[in-house]
Amino acid sequence: MTARPTPNRYDNIEPYARAICERELAGLPDMTTAALPALVDRFWPVIAAELIAGLRNDDGERLPHSAARGLEAWEDWLDSQ
Repeated sequence: MTARPTPNRYDNIEPYARAICERELAGLPDMTTAALPALVDRFWPVIAAELIAGLRNDDGERLPHSAARGLEAWEDWLDSQ
């Protein structure tokens, strides 16, 4: 019998990251409902990278970290795609 791979809590991260991204962008001043979908499409991978790197908590709130650590998380995300 072949062992099944252990599911990663981020195997289906896109909907979760998109929801966080939409919530944050919708709260910006002057954000329009027309502009929101395109911005979520553009920026959800940043949220995903931060989640995977542990730079956000389970509620999606950003945790303190350096710009260098954020860039490292983004580069790791790009390498994984």
